[in-house]
Amino acid sequence: MFMRSVLICSLISFFLTGLIHSSRSEADEYESPQWFAVDDQSISRYQFYKQVIFNEPVLSGQLKFASDFARASVTINGIKVLDVEPYCQLQSLDVTQWLIAGTNLLEIDAQRVPGPSAVAFDLELRLSSDRSVRVQSDQSWIVKSTEQQSPNIKTLGKVRAELWGEGRRDSSLSPLENYEQWRQASSTDGRAVKPKFWTAPGFEVELLHTADAEEGSWISLTFDEKGRAILSREDQGLLRMTLEPSLKTVQRVEIIDVDLKECRGLVFHDSQLFANANNSKTLYRLRINEDGQAEDLTRVREFPGSVGHGRNDLTIDGGWLYEINGDSVDLPNEDILDLTSPVRHGSSEGSRREGHLLRMQLSTGQWEVFCGGLRNPYGIAVLPSGDPFTFDADNEYDMGTPWYRPTRVVALLQGGDVGYRTAGNKLPPRFHDQPENMPPVLTIGRSSPTAVFCDPALAFPTPYRDALFLLDWTYGRILAVHLVPRGASWRAQAELFLQGRPLNVTDVARGPDGAMYVITGGRKTQSSLYRVAAKSASDQIAENLSAIDEMHERDTVQFSQVQLAKRKQLEEASRIQEPQDLKWILEYLADADPAIRHAARIALERLPIEQWRGLIQETDNEVQWLYGSLALAQSMDSSDVQLILARWLDCNVASFGLPERFVWLRLCELCLRTDKSVVARRNSEVVQKLMSVWPNSVWPDSVTLHVATEGTTTQLRQHLAQVLGQLNAQDAIPLVSNDLFSSQLQEDKIAGLLALRHQRQGWTEATRRQQFQLLRESERLVGGEGLPKFMDAIRTDSLNSLSDDEQTAIADVLEAKTDEWAESVPARSLVKNWLTEDLRDITSNLVVEGDRERGAKIFREASCGRCHRMGSLGKSVGPDLTFVGRRFNPRDLLESILTPSRSVAENYRLDAVLVRSGTVHIGRILIEGDYRSENLRIQTDPLRDNSIIEVDKREIEEHKQSERSPMPDGLLDAFNRDEIRDLIAYLQNPV
Repeated sequence: MFMRSVLICSLISFFLTGLIHSSRSEADEYESPQWFAVDDQSISRYQFYKQVIFNEPVLSGQLKFASDFARASVTINGIKVLDVEPYCQLQSLDVTQWLIAGTNLLEIDAQRVPGPSAVAFDLELRLSSDRSVRVQSDQSWIVKSTEQQSPNIKTLGKVRAELWGEGRRDSSLSPLENYEQWRQASSTDGRAVKPKFWTAPGFEVELLHTADAEEGSWISLTFDEKGRAILSREDQGLLRMTLEPSLKTVQRVEIIDVDLKECRGLVFHDSQLFANANNSKTLYRLRINEDGQAEDLTRVREFPGSVGHGRNDLTIDGGWLYEINGDSVDLPNEDILDLTSPVRHGSSEGSRREGHLLRMQLSTGQWEVFCGGLRNPYGIAVLPSGDPFTFDADNEYDMGTPWYRPTRVVALLQGGDVGYRTAGNKLPPRFHDQPENMPPVLTIGRSSPTAVFCDPALAFPTPYRDALFLLDWTYGRILAVHLVPRGASWRAQAELFLQGRPLNVTDVARGPDGAMYVITGGRKTQSSLYRVAAKSASDQIAENLSAIDEMHERDTVQFSQVQLAKRKQLEEASRIQEPQDLKWILEYLADADPAIRHAARIALERLPIEQWRGLIQETDNEVQWLYGSLALAQSMDSSDVQLILARWLDCNVASFGLPERFVWLRLCELCLRTDKSVVARRNSEVVQKLMSVWPNSVWPDSVTLHVATEGTTTQLRQHLAQVLGQLNAQDAIPLVSNDLFSSQLQEDKIAGLLALRHQRQGWTEATRRQQFQLLRESERLVGGEGLPKFMDAIRTDSLNSLSDDEQTAIADVLEAKTDEWAESVPARSLVKNWLTEDLRDITSNLVVEGDRERGAKIFREASCGRCHRMGSLGKSVGPDLTFVGRRFNPRDLLESILTPSRSVAENYRLDAVLVRSGTVHIGRILIEGDYRSENLRIQTDPLRDNSIIEVDKREIEEHKQSERSPMPDGLLDAFNRDEIRDLIAYLQNPV
């Protein structure tokens, strides 16, 4: 066929015309933007405006936006593209489709919440001439207020460079990174692959010692009072290493023969070593004498359970010994004070197995359960503020599903619940993130967490001296997370600090000279000890203290001290389980700060319900009622359901922000779980109320990304679908079909299929076909080990919901092979090798007059929808064309189709992968799915979904990108002049 031939020729030409190297370069240097606000603090809501003119098409536009102590939104050319609730992290968004050649209007709307409100804006553009343009928040914007005052813009200093990513290497991973790279550190002859390093500028890495066969593989590191390194072996026992005075090598290694199996945590206190021996299932205390002998070995406490996600790291802070454990360890319930909520397990399904943080008071030996709801948090570090942090692992089994939770940085607040429970392979699955759980500080994504580390005594320049370091064992990385107080929590941004191949990092500690010492090992791999230090004074990174003195950054820290004091007050109140004045706690339930709201709710839940049930039911403040009822509903008392549901139905949900909508939805879910009969009696009212808050799916409002610490509108829609499915809501089928089944996100499709798998009524033949076509195509979904099993179970339930008549009506779908549903490319003959000059008359006017309905047909016949999204249809392989007519004039549109390689945005170029055999595979790298796979998936033909090959990552020699577009040349050569006119008319104004 002509179109297929064009594509093949394009790919051949791509290879012959040469490749450009595409490995990630250092971040371009630029200044971070200014924080800005208005000069009148009494003004609660204000808008900023700026007009920018581009005389050529915009190839790409990347927005970065931060909002402190404000609800804020960004609008581009009349379309709201981003909504941010208070206390969210920095947002990054591709806004290319909303930018046009000509005049662009940028708008920021901000509404204050308590605190030093300010916003920061940065728009980086690449134009068709390959010129880069940057638009940032500064004095050049225009400000106005909805109130009577006429404010002026007030710039408040630059955003901290490390919090904006300025000059930093980001922490994202290339899809070519091999999860199994750690195997390169394995050796059978005592020799492993010599690692290659990359470090942040101004630092150096030195190898001090490599383990011999007798020294084993190492997993934990600390230093004694004489500056000697104490290391634990993966199998059994300890090592003591004495460094030479030059600190360039290890002078002496002593094997300490002691029956401690797999010590994952080591820490000294008063010359005594605490050792968390995972395979011994016990925390020990001992001394090591000068002869290298263990003395006074004492069992501090045993911790039953299994050993996989077991007894992990230790640290000491403020007179407390902290121990963090994974979900294989039984949660202690004897001789221990549990600071978590006594009702938090009421809302959990399945097993109560969960990772947790414990602490022991060193002076008294009193133990506490400090925090729960983790999966496998291997490391623990305590900030100078006294707040513990960890780097929690994901559940690889759930990858690719809407309930999958990636690795994340978590602040372990007292009494908190991070939400994870060991749930097992079952339907319905457990969504671990709910509004009653502590949200993560930062999501990291693909990684295999080991240690975390923070020590302000490091001999590092700022901001690294104050960073939280994360060790990623699988990908051989150390990430630096920069944390700045914001309210009772933190702003955060991660950067790649060090990477090696291989560098299977297991632990890190500050050495006697203030440098960072890192060990590698685990899974019997080759172990080494490295020293990471700042270079000589003349080469050190300049200590950028100026940003700390900037007005907004200074005011934020001062305000945060006040908020932190409030949180500590609430945490102290939660320890006193006695009658007390609760009005101040109720006031904090409606605080704009999520950490304050969380601490206030925990304080309530720690008290007998009888002391506060009436206060919650009687309050006139709807937000207080929401969060107080969330505490009440978790107790799972059926006597509360009727009162909660009655007020729930009367809530003015339209006035709620996104955080409150998540809580409101969760209340309905908990009422259903506690007493379904009460909800069933008002089923139609409940369904109607839920349907009224479904995120608007009418184009173009669906383009808005609305973000809160509790989640996004995408996640709200997925959770709404599940509750509507439980209520057997027939009216939800069109919404699920339009928004979830038709989504480009795999997770949305799975959420829709999960929600409607038992639904028997309310289907049309079209929606039933859509449902089973997705189920037919589910074998193409990519994810963890559990995904095929989940999809098989969903398919079985869905088949059981079909009536006999429905089975007959869609028999062709049920019996079809997957490939039969791929839209065929129509055969067409060559009309002409069109040039821009040949079609000049078509583009002579700003608006092309043509048959737009026939243009839509040409769009399909040219297979444009295989790569481009138009409205809710098509795929997102290439740029979204929904608003392309706003961005490009007719001539530019025509030229971009006739000469697609004239200028190609980097993120839409094809990839070329050279393997050791000399073969070059060309196509689009697929990055979704199970990142543990050693194979890279490449789609070699954008017109065929099943044209996927797998390449062993270990065999890859080189990866490059092409300047050529994956869009074929000659795409219009099979169409006549009138058809081309109709296509351009359709692209300018879709029907």
